[in-house]
Amino acid sequence: MYGKLIEKWGNIPIERKSVQKSITSMNKAKLKLQNDNSILVFPEGGRTRNGQLLRFKKLPFQLAKDAGVAIIPVGMSGVYSLNKKGSVLMRPGRVKIKFASPIPAEKVIALPHDELMKETRAQIESLIEYI
Repeated sequence: MYGKLIEKWGNIPIERKSVQKSITSMNKAKLKLQNDNSILVFPEGGRTRNGQLLRFKKLPFQLAKDAGVAIIPVGMSGVYSLNKKGSVLMRPGRVKIKFASPIPAEKVIALPHDELMKETRAQIESLIEYI
């Protein structure tokens, strides 16, 4: 359901069941970045069942490295309670969002994937705790 809405709104959904479609989506995202557009990526690649962060996927970090762009870690709190996985109902409530300082493009390019993922995750976790 969300994939169709995301696409209708002009966003780029990732089709996890098809490697070729995932690659096509990532190439579209890379093109947007190379044309000075910003994109929002959820590095978990899915929705949590318990409100906790999931394991991060490598592909978003490869995208940032390939496009040579900075990463701005974003912490969000309250989303899980508004719409739990498996439910189509949206509940009223508040979502709090906090932004960290950007990880510069030079650092994104230089760091190995695992270190970049760890640093980004640590910043997001600290933002969520702060919220």
